[in-house]
Amino acid sequence: MWETEAGQQWLRLLVFAAVFVFSLEGGIGCERLSEFFHLLRLQKHIAVSPSALRRLRTRLEEKIIEYQLHVQSQSVQSGRQVEICAAADEKFFDQVVLVMLDLPSGYIMVEELTENRQYRTWQLSAQKILQDLGMKVKYLVSDRAKAIVKLALSDLGCPSIADLFHESQENNIRHNS
Repeated sequence: MWETEAGQQWLRLLVFAAVFVFSLEGGIGCERLSEFFHLLRLQKHIAVSPSALRRLRTRLEEKIIEYQLHVQSQSVQSGRQVEICAAADEKFFDQVVLVMLDLPSGYIMVEELTENRQYRTWQLSAQKILQDLGMKVKYLVSDRAKAIVKLALSDLGCPSIADLFHESQENNIRHNS
């Protein structure tokens, strides 16, 4: 089965998909992926050593970045902006981390360590990336933080939409009390 052209194409697709989903998106190491492919007994048909998978992961990363740059340049050349539906929030570790992502794709546009989460900080981070990527925000979902609401309404010129997470948590607390 694997010796046919169709079988080889399917195996390549399986390996690319596994490396993309599990390693690039999921953070699983190539040693673990190699173990997975060995359990499927595919090592006789495709290169599934950790080093081969690392080379493939690196090549996929390069191609993704190459594609991103290509799309960006086409967007800039055409003068059109891509509309996105975004979400923004702050995460607190040792420092504040500003996070903004495109909701449908999960693409993280902003992930920035900062000293504060004030409007001006959000403004500078968001404007730069949106301009660089040629994107316009259609609406911005957030936890209703004042700086993010102001960013949506004042700078991005889009509606600010409340996320459902905090409301659902409050409902859970009320129902469980």
